[in-house]
Amino acid sequence: MGNAWEWMEDHFNALPGFATHPLYPDFSTPCMDGQHQMIMGGSFVSTGDEASMYARFHFRPHFLQHSSFRLVQSLSPDNGSGDVPVTHLTSEDALRAA
Repeated sequence: MGNAWEWMEDHFNALPGFATHPLYPDFSTPCMDGQHQMIMGGSFVSTGDEASMYARFHFRPHFLQHSSFRLVQSLSPDNGSGDVPVTHLTSEDALRAA
């Protein structure tokens, strides 16, 4: 959706009922280490099932290959001051998390 992966604040963890596939024992499990954030959706490099808005992957915060950005507008009304709560991430934040 939108040709860009969406970085999530959540770490990559197993969903209920997760079981390691016998042919891919080292694909997801090593990334359930609290050091990998989730990315959701499909990017312009995704193909097949990976191009779904339901796709769920894992990367470390410093992974910027195929980066993009998305413009969003808050649905919560401001208090008249024009101030809407926003989280700003900087490159220093990404380096600290790595």
